[in-house]
Amino acid sequence: MTRIPLGAGPEFDRIRAAAAALGDSAGALGDDCASIPDAEGTVVLSTDASVENVHFRRAWLSAEEIGWRAASAALSDLAAQGAAPVGLLAAVALPRETPEAESTAVMRGIGRAAAAVGATVLGGDLSAAGEWMITVTVVGRAVHPVSRRGAAAGDPASLFGLALMYHNGLGVTANLQQAAKWYRMAASRGHARAKFMLGVMHYQGHGVEKDLIEAYKWFALAQAALPPGPDRDRSIKAANLIEASLPQEELEAARASAQNWASGD
Repeated sequence: MTRIPLGAGPEFDRIRAAAAALGDSAGALGDDCASIPDAEGTVVLSTDASVENVHFRRAWLSAEEIGWRAASAALSDLAAQGAAPVGLLAAVALPRETPEAESTAVMRGIGRAAAAVGATVLGGDLSAAGEWMITVTVVGRAVHPVSRRGAAAGDPASLFGLALMYHNGLGVTANLQQAAKWYRMAASRGHARAKFMLGVMHYQGHGVEKDLIEAYKWFALAQAALPPGPDRDRSIKAANLIEASLPQEELEAARASAQNWASGD
């Protein structure tokens, strides 16, 4: 069995079958990345395969674009876990008749994707195959990795990380409604910056209904919880702006809403 709850579907069924076959040799399968704690934090690793006619078609993309997309897909897994990229390894398998210029272009695209996030191409492998296959393994570092396992356990940092994934489209399709849901779950467990982000979303009406009373509540809660810094300053400024714009009756309702939440936080 995996140590992470998996959803339904053929892919997850295969992961469960693989975990059963591995037995005690299986780690925490099913997350976006593997995490290995060390003295400086956590090493985060992931691998991603791009196969011709499954993930891309050569008629639609140049060789350089294929390399760039393969590396970017793997690097997005690091972003989804809140890890800073360090480097990557690329295993490239192409038909023997592939011109050298095209294989070089694939590597150029991989290098471009790595350079865009400050990573280095550390090595890899070259092989022959019937179709184009590019497998990229990425290595990163994180102080507090975001994981589905942590979110399932209700860890505030993991919940906040999932909210950021949906907010910014990191490894998932951007979805502001989902972002608001995860921010709220993180905020309910005391995550200060999640409270700030909920204030911003309600103030702007992004992913949630525009509601100045809700925005005031979250900004007031955020400024009480955040350490000195830019987000706390923005919370104070936003709350002051809302105070100046609300009628007295609505302002009292906003203050009461913040106090009621704080008393149960």
